Amino acid sequence: MSYEIKNLILSDSFDDLPSKIEGVAVVKDRVNGFYHKSLGGDWTWAETLNPGASWPIGVVIPVLVRQNPADLLGFGAWELIKNEDVGGRTMYYWVRIE
Repeated sequence: MSYEIKNLILSDSFDDLPSKIEGVAVVKDRVNGFYHKSLGGDWTWAETLNPGASWPIGVVIPVLVRQNPADLLGFGAWELIKNEDVGGRTMYYWVRIE
């Protein structure tokens, strides 16, 4: 299902995008970007957010679980550099190495 507001389309899936319209589309099952289309062209994906840029190489993040941030965030290589007791809970410090 899709909704059109002038040249902005809000859609549940890519397959629901109309073929004979130009505009910008936000698709529910695709995050971090949008589709755009000119008359006579195809829908083209434009990525607007790179989550990895939020955690650059060398950054240290503290977390309350020992699980590797690569598993939690879905990107990067991380190394556990320290853990310590903080108020009765273990805090794990991970550094992004690539």
